[in-house]
Amino acid sequence: MVSISFQVIATNFLISAKSGIRNLTFAITETADPELKSAFLEHLETAVYTHQSITKYMMNKGFYHPYNLIEQNTMIKKLPRQL
Repeated sequence: MVSISFQVIATNFLISAKSGIRNLTFAITETADPELKSAFLEHLETAVYTHQSITKYMMNKGFYHPYNLIEQNTMIKKLPRQL
């Protein structure tokens, strides 16, 4: 049985949140319906808040170092290969 760490779960969640933000911004620029655009904007706000929360969690746990690329790279190299 494969054990998945909190770091792997959080990283996957962060990547999914980023993807959702990208997709929502694309949808906002492509829709002509004002009501639909408004709904997408509300979802975008929630997605950005979610991304911020995940990022803060990962930074507090030492899983993510967005302001120190050397430290981030060192941490990545120490990680075992996980799913």
